[in-house]
Amino acid sequence: MSGSLSGIFFPICSVFFALLLCVVYFSKKRINIAENKFYSLIIISILLDSICSLILQVLSYDGVNEIDMIYGYLINKIDFICLIIYATSIFMYVLTITLPLLKKNLQKTVSIVFIIDIIISLIVLFTKLDIITESSYISIAGLSAGITYVTCGLYIFMSIIITVINHKRIDRRYLPIIFITFLIILILALYLANPYLVIISIILTFNNYIMYFTIENPDLKMVNELEIAKLQAEKSNQAKSDFLSSMSHEIRTPLNAIVGLTDIIKKSNDLDEIHEDAIDVSNASQNLLEIVNGILDISKIEAEKMELVESEYDFNEILYNTQKMISNRLISKNKDIVLECNFDSGIPSKLIGDKIKIQQIMLNLLTNAVKYTDHGKIEFIVKCTKENDLCKLVITIKDTGRGIKKEQMDNLFTKFNRLDSDMNTNIEGTGLGLAITKGLVDLMNGKIKVESEFEKGSTFTVFINQKTGNNNYKVVSETEEKIPENKKILIVDDNKLNIKVAKKVLSDMNIQSEGVESGFECIEKIKNGDIYDLILMDIMMPKMSGVETLNKLKEISNFNIPVVAFTADAMEGQEKKYLNDGFDGYITKPVNKDRLTKLLNGLFSGNELNEKEKVKQVESDKKIHQVLPITDEDIEKLNKLIGLE
Repeated sequence: MSGSLSGIFFPICSVFFALLLCVVYFSKKRINIAENKFYSLIIISILLDSICSLILQVLSYDGVNEIDMIYGYLINKIDFICLIIYATSIFMYVLTITLPLLKKNLQKTVSIVFIIDIIISLIVLFTKLDIITESSYISIAGLSAGITYVTCGLYIFMSIIITVINHKRIDRRYLPIIFITFLIILILALYLANPYLVIISIILTFNNYIMYFTIENPDLKMVNELEIAKLQAEKSNQAKSDFLSSMSHEIRTPLNAIVGLTDIIKKSNDLDEIHEDAIDVSNASQNLLEIVNGILDISKIEAEKMELVESEYDFNEILYNTQKMISNRLISKNKDIVLECNFDSGIPSKLIGDKIKIQQIMLNLLTNAVKYTDHGKIEFIVKCTKENDLCKLVITIKDTGRGIKKEQMDNLFTKFNRLDSDMNTNIEGTGLGLAITKGLVDLMNGKIKVESEFEKGSTFTVFINQKTGNNNYKVVSETEEKIPENKKILIVDDNKLNIKVAKKVLSDMNIQSEGVESGFECIEKIKNGDIYDLILMDIMMPKMSGVETLNKLKEISNFNIPVVAFTADAMEGQEKKYLNDGFDGYITKPVNKDRLTKLLNGLFSGNELNEKEKVKQVESDKKIHQVLPITDEDIEKLNKLIGLE
């Protein structure tokens, strides 16, 4: 250390700039995160180090006496501890920004490092320090100084190593650590040139300024977070408004037909006109049901409650039904579009999978093509390759429609999104179809690829694996059996209209029925000795729910009538829940005659399963096999094989 005026210049500058940095940093509001806490220790330790260096230079300015030696001894020890705190804080800062998982155990890590530093600091305080004087210069040596330099060197060295290992990460917070490497080389070079030059404090202070501009700026980050939160809230509110507006339009459109045509039917005496209007009411009702099901599907997908219900099915039958439905849609829309179908003759007739969701994927993509194509053609292509018992399906839908702009491709599978909605005001739909399709494809471990040219058309290609059927697999019969006659069913529902609809459906099936509007009336009828072959039980009823009613019925001696959950609760997983609650079956509203027929056939055949067996049966129908997911390599291979590239 120099006792001249030039020797005191660097410590004065260091104290000034270190103090200025502390004032600026601590006068502002800061985010309470680990990085900022360690940075606070870094700038405080260097401020104290700078003050110690300045005091030592002042003491040696007019020469060194015995009292100066004592003060110098104590101040050097304090200075050593400041340097250790600085190096430790640098190391912890690097660890924190490198290992996010460390933040969970940060308190434990800090405690361990703190104990290590306490031990080292005590060793430094109680080991020998030599103060060497020569004319107006003083220097330090000894074990205490050596331990300090080695400790600081190790911490800094480990920080540099961690930074080098993570050099591929684009993170500006590592820049000061990289800069320290060059600073150490500079300090060593200057020390060799002039051992009494006091430059460590000013150089580390300069590095702290660099670090200040690389850490998360407290003010800017808070402003940015507020701005982001504001934008997200506005976007969320806009999305809700757009969704409600879209839903209002989409739901009111079929409702308008249902309400209007129903009023016309009530006033008309022309049977042909009534029949024609009734068909339109039925079509509008199915349209409304599709909208509701779409909302339920996207909700189930997002809640990860959508499940695969797999069985052996006839793939050719699905292709035929899908082609027929789209052909009818084209006729009803009166569009000048040709539907060209090209189905691979090598596709196995029997596949194992979730046939409903497979058909839903094809229908969604084809319906989307119909919506956005005004003339030309739509190609419906299905091909496959077979490997052992695996059938790799490639479903392609090509259209000559409006196409998609490049900048809109990223939003293609976003829910409630209709591209160029201002230009496509005549397009029906909720904007859920493609989002649901993507969710279903992902659920099946498949892939979906889109190619489009604006105003020329689009091509959607889906890659899905299915297992081929075999003789050992349980085949679900699709044939409709005749329901035994002379059966009587009790309908329990708090809604009179639901009872009326159910009674008419059962009447068409030659089944007698009665209706009651509460669980209390149901229990009273059973206690009075009324005999029924089956009870259809609504779930959501006031005062006494369907589940509570079932439990009360089971308390009646000799009660053995099958009870079926008859509910609008159609969410995935509810069938298992109601079977666990003790119901003998599960049917959803609105009533589907085919599903009801199948359920009644099973219950009236005398082969009813007990509750545990029924739950196992439901579980066995879900995720029966684990099909390997489609990989990028599979897609490339399939494209080349079937000529889609």
